[in-house]
Order: sequence, then structure tokens, then C-alpha cells
Amino acid sequence: MARATYGGIITNLKGSIGGLTFQKNVSGAIVRLRPWRKKFNSIKQQLAQQIFYQKNMGWHQLSLGDQQLWNAFAKLHTFTDPFGDLETLTGHQWYISINTNLEIISQPHITQPPAWTLPTSPPTATLFLSTSGIYLQVASPAPAGYDAIVISLTAPISNSSFKVNGRFRQVFVKPAGGWTNQVLTTYWETYFGLIWTTLTLTGSFKIACEIFCIDTASGLTSPVNRYIATFTAGPSGIGSMIIETDFIIS
Repeated sequence: MARATYGGIITNLKGSIGGLTFQKNVSGAIVRLRPWRKKFNSIKQQLAQQIFYQKNMGWHQLSLGDQQLWNAFAKLHTFTDPFGDLETLTGHQWYISINTNLEIISQPHITQPPAWTLPTSPPTATLFLSTSGIYLQVASPAPAGYDAIVISLTAPISNSSFKVNGRFRQVFVKPAGGWTNQVLTTYWETYFGLIWTTLTLTGSFKIACEIFCIDTASGLTSPVNRYIATFTAGPSGIGSMIIETDFIIS
């Protein structure tokens, strides 16, 4: 760090340039080396970045004719995000989105846009938390022809927090076929590296769940269903439970 002295022309500098930062503190005007922090990505983040890189390279390896087909596909269709909002994507974005979805459900990569075949909507379900685990109970069993279902969960969330966006992590993919009640404890423990039975001794917290379907032929996704449940530590029972955001069972 060094003291900065200004003259009659330049009387003040603030900000960073050329690796140096100009600022003021109790010592007056100073100049110091710009702080540098290396960001370390987790293995899961590195994997996600690798998948995106591969899909992006795949786009650039397409023939001009195939790229034009994807661009035409993009002009005909809009994308619905998890919140139900419509977005306009480019052919490049559709290519990456659809092929990423197909990879999630272990389906082959496609070089041309698919027929517009939407998947079945995810089944209505309820998320339950107890001292023994995490359970997703469906309202009624789904038929054998049901599309693949992607299930995401969050790490424990403080009861005082109502923000769940950006916290979901994909923990399990249910292959196409029948759909019944699911025990998600092991998948959750494996992803987050936590032991459920130990966590339940620490007090109250929330877990959120997100499910959606992917059509195995088109790679298109359904709307998203979200569920939130609250666990309260106690001698027995499941404590308080919140289903969606407006129905509470104690």
C-alpha cells in the first residue's frame, strides 16, 4: 500500500485500473494492489460446466442446415420457465436445453429439432419429513406410461427464510414408467453429504422439493411442481408440516 498525492489537475481517483485500486481510508488517499481471489468450483459445478461446454461445442459442429432448422424451431415455439413465464429462446439455446434434458434421462443426443411433444404433467404429491426420512407421497399411482420425472431437493433451510429459488439440486431421476410414493432420504444424503437422522436432532428446518417431467423423445419439460415441508425436532411425531404455502398441519 502506498500514499497517493494528487496535483492541481487530478484531484481524486477512485476505483481499480491496471491491477491497482485507488481509494480513501483513515490514512487519506491510498493506492494498493487490486485484491485477487481465485474461485474454486465444486466437482458438481465443474461437471455442469463440462456438460454445457460439450453441448455448446456440439452446436458449432452442426451443419448450417441443422442450425437453420433449430433457428426455425425457435421462431415457432416459446419456452416456459419453472415459474410459468414465457421466454423466447434462440435455436442455439433450444439445442443446448433439449440435449441437456435428454442427457439427464439417459437418452441419445439429437442434431435436429424434435417434434413438439410435451410430457405429462408431474403428479400431485405431498412432501413429508419425519425423524426417519424424507418422503414424497403421490395423490394416486401414475400409469406405466408416465414420462421420466426429475426430483430436486434443497439443503436445510432456516424457518425464518422464505427464499428457495436457486437452492434446488437434482438428486434423483425417476425413469419413465409407473410412479408411486418415493423415499428420498438416501438420495438427499448422498448429494448433500449429510446424515438425516443426525440433522433431525439439531432443531427445526425446512426442506423444499421440486419435480418436473421430461418427454423421452422430445426432451421438452413440463411445468414444475414445488412442495415445502417443515421439520420440528421433538420427542416423537413429525412436528409441524407446511404443504405448499397455505396449508399447515401440526
